[in-house]
Amino acid sequence: TQGSLTRIRVKYFEEVKNIDPQIRIGVVESTPLRGDARTASSGCGILRFPSCVPAAWLPGFLASQLSSFLAFSLPSFPASQLPSYTVPVTDTDPEIEFLRTVEDLFATLRGVPHLLSPKDVQLARNWWKDGVPLPAVTAGVTEVMEKRRQADDGDPVVSLSYCRHAVRRHAKRLKEQQAGAQSSGDDPRNTDLLIRALAADLRKAVDHAPVPEAGATIENFAVQVDALVGTAPALADEQLFALETALLEACRRSLPTETLAELERFAEAKTAASGATGDALKRSRRAVIDREIRHLLDLPRLELR
Repeated sequence: TQGSLTRIRVKYFEEVKNIDPQIRIGVVESTPLRGDARTASSGCGILRFPSCVPAAWLPGFLASQLSSFLAFSLPSFPASQLPSYTVPVTDTDPEIEFLRTVEDLFATLRGVPHLLSPKDVQLARNWWKDGVPLPAVTAGVTEVMEKRRQADDGDPVVSLSYCRHAVRRHAKRLKEQQAGAQSSGDDPRNTDLLIRALAADLRKAVDHAPVPEAGATIENFAVQVDALVGTAPALADEQLFALETALLEACRRSLPTETLAELERFAEAKTAASGATGDALKRSRRAVIDREIRHLLDLPRLELR
């Protein structure tokens, strides 16, 4: 919550029988992260949230309602007097799509299944409210993951908060470059045409994707490429490089296990006689796999030509 001084946990009972499957009676616990932990408090209220909102995301939505929930406790008050909060989103809400995309990106780049923590949900919601574009999020998260991977210090990035400064920096640069391109009077149409052409090429790949998961992944990145329209060429190239890194990783994880195993065997055979060892061998194999994925899915190179 404000100043990151409080941890919120939500525990909720089963749905209220015979009323509405999206209604829960929730118990909210608030624990200060600094000072005396004995000052932790708890309360309850009626929670209404659609199925598109995972229970793990609830604390990120409840932050602004915390004080009203903590004012009530079970069993002191009947349910009719409890505060009520309805998560104001639907399954097709753009904010939910944004949160899902951020969650999928983070999981893909980490290489393991991952649900956003309440703190991460709140951070991602702030990005959404502040109009941070998805390409800036993708570039920032990719940058942090790549730096950590190159450092090879064994300490994984476990939270979006590690990426917040990089995301803000990319968002600021995108905004400044777009504003500068407009005010300079330069004709941005050539760059914009190239960006739109890249997005169109990605959508052609969607139509020929061998599995639906790969098609959905490619379409998601086509949307992000489209969002770069109006960006100065130098920055657009930088953002496209980050998007391509994330695209190849996401596509790799969208392929069936059998296909991926076949690609890995091919890469091992291809690099067997290279003489490379250690990290160099890993990079060589990864380059082969990326090239084969690009060929298999007919992916364009995300660069301005």
